[in-house]
Parts: sequence; structure tokens; C-alpha cells
Amino acid sequence: GKPSRLSPKTTPPQPPRSARPEPDEPACGGSQMSVHDVLYGPINFFEPIIKHIMDTAPFQRLRYLKQLGSAPLVYPGATHSRFEHCLGVAHRAEELCRNLRREQPGLGITHKDVLCVKIAGLCHDLGHGPFSHLFENFLRRVAAGMDDTNPVKQQLMDWTHEAMSVKMFDHILEIIKGKGIDCTAPENGGLMDQDIVFIKELVLGAPPDPNNKKGFARRTGRPADKAFLYDIVCNLDSGFDVDKLDYLQRDPQHALGDVSKSVERITSLARVCKVACPEGERRSYHAPDRDGYRRTICLPKKSVDDAMGVFGMRRHMHSVVYQHRVVMSGDEAVTRILALANDVVGICGDVGSESTLSIAESALDVHAFTNLTDGVLDVISNWPVAFVRSEEARERLVQAKKAIRDGRCVVGHFVDGLR
Repeated sequence: GKPSRLSPKTTPPQPPRSARPEPDEPACGGSQMSVHDVLYGPINFFEPIIKHIMDTAPFQRLRYLKQLGSAPLVYPGATHSRFEHCLGVAHRAEELCRNLRREQPGLGITHKDVLCVKIAGLCHDLGHGPFSHLFENFLRRVAAGMDDTNPVKQQLMDWTHEAMSVKMFDHILEIIKGKGIDCTAPENGGLMDQDIVFIKELVLGAPPDPNNKKGFARRTGRPADKAFLYDIVCNLDSGFDVDKLDYLQRDPQHALGDVSKSVERITSLARVCKVACPEGERRSYHAPDRDGYRRTICLPKKSVDDAMGVFGMRRHMHSVVYQHRVVMSGDEAVTRILALANDVVGICGDVGSESTLSIAESALDVHAFTNLTDGVLDVISNWPVAFVRSEEARERLVQAKKAIRDGRCVVGHFVDGLR
């Protein structure tokens, strides 16, 4: 008879290696979750713990945070969110880990190592406030106007989105535990206390030094022979990590319609090498190695142009997007609005709470912070003036409302400059 279209020697097309679980990975219950990304196409998440993390309010909050703050004022297409960026970083982190594991099996990268790095990529931006980085400037402005005796002042001055990401990750773990899900169970990744510490260190780059606010302490999540894993999500040594590889591809596409393909080669050609680490050059977070070397992720000489292209794109994006004069004017205007309405409107905390927090104080509470998104401007616009007792506070609220309504907060700075 007539042969079938699929002969015995023919095999159906297979998904990319990075999209398939490794042969030694534990079996995962339930169906896989697939997300279509604008840069990478289908991204598959096989691990149930990933879905448990994504199915929480603190993570879903990222959908309502624009990646580029006020950039849509100039580039209307730049409305992508922190949510899709975090998915992209998780994908790139896993892809790089699998590539190293496949090409250099002697490194001893385990499935749990890959999972921890992937979770860190997924959760690395949980602590961002409304309108991206301008929120940290807003907190410092509010703190500067506080009395030195106010205990909240120093907390706001020291606040960083990286540290808040760790707090929000802890909050997510509590939520998951409250649902009766055991993260230590094999079907959920078997994450032990040491793995949780490792994930937090990956997000921060290294644990903070309790004796030095700007310093870092020794990493303890993984031993020295796996120090290269810390280069993947937040590289404190060179700044060259998958976080930058994703946003320096995603931001130009949405803002400028330009996509760099060189980053694909960087991921596939990266290898772990031993580099000299003399005592005088060793940083506080570097774990001591027996032979005076440390393992780090390196690129071959033929990738120099690709790597320089990434940093060139970063310089270009700062020049034409991130530090565009209109974008910066918009950032300043939104910061001013938040400062005007800071202690006038209230952000709800935990469900059932009868009290509210100011916008700035919400950054210190994981429950209130979960409710704090770019929609805070809508909260200000819709806040009833009748709820405000102080005449001075009522006047500030009216100013903020008018600025939002009339758009003067956005265009006033540069329109006045053109007159």
C-alpha cells in the first residue's frame, strides 16, 4: 500500500533543548504552563513551584508596573510591564544554566541549581515600586522632609528595590505555605532552607553586610566551586547578566522597534573558566578557593563584538530613551504628584485591615506594597476631597488632582522651556 507520511524512520519535530526537561529531572505533576513571549516565542514552565509563585498577588502585581516608567510619553509603544520582563529573565537564566550543564558536565550543575537560578530570575524585580526607578527617588524626597527623630526616615533612605524583592519573595513563600503547598516536597522542587538562602543571594548578588550598609557579606548559598552561578541573574563583578540581556533586547523593541540578535550567541557561547583571584583583588562576597582562583562565566574572543554591542545598546538606550529630557521631566512630575499626595491618600494593607498607610510607608509593608502599582495615580484622582480634614492637605490633594487631570505634570516643564 501507499506509505504513510510519517515513516518509521521519521520523528516529529522536537522543541528546543531549553524547552524540554533534562533526563535526570524529577517528574512534575500536573500539566505544564506555556507562555508566549514577544522575544522568545513559547516559554515552557514545567515546575509546579513556578506556577505556584506566579499564582500569587505579589507576582501578578508586576502586570501593573510599566518597565520604563514615563517613557511612553515619548515612545507610545514602551508600555511593556515588569511581568513580561521577569518571565524573560527566568527563561534566559534557565537557558544559560542548561547550556553550561550540557557543555560542561564537570561543573556539577544540578537540577535544583537550575531551578533556584530560574526562580531568582523570575522574582528579581518583585520589589520595584510604581513607575520603575523614580519611586526610589520619591522615597528619598519624602524622607528628606522628615524629622531626624522619625524612625521611618532612615528606613526610607536605605530602601532599595532589591532588598524589597527579597521581602516580597518571603511573603510569596508564606502565601504558598498558607495554601497548604510544601516547597520542600520533591514534586515542588524540594527547596530546602539553603536553597531559599541561595535564591535570595542570587537576587541581591550577595547578602548585605550587617556592619556596612553599602557592603556585602560572604555568600553561603552555594560553595566556591559553584560561584559562577551568581554571575547569571545579578553579576556584581561585571554587570553582564541575563537581566541586562533581556531588557536591552526588550526595551529597544518596544520603544524603538529595534531588536539585537547578538545576545543569542552570547548565551550559547558562554563558558565557565577559572580566573586568578589574588588576595588583594578578592571582594568581600567571593568565597575562598583552594587554588587562589575563582570560577566565573566568560566569553570567547569571537564574542567580543557581541558583548560590546550589548554595552553599546545600553549607552544608546540611556541617551535616547532612559534619560530623554521629556521622559525625565515626566519622571520628575510624577514624583512631585506622589509627594503632594503622599500622606493625603491611603493605601490599604492586609485584607480586613481598618487602617491605611501613606504611599511612602506602603514601601515598608508587604501587604500594602502588593496594592501599590502604577494605578496609584488613579487612586489620587478618585480620592474624595471631603475625606481630608486638614485645609493644607486638602489643597495639596487638589493640586495633585489638577496636575493629573490637566497633564501639566507631564508637559509643563518642557513646554515652558520652548516658549
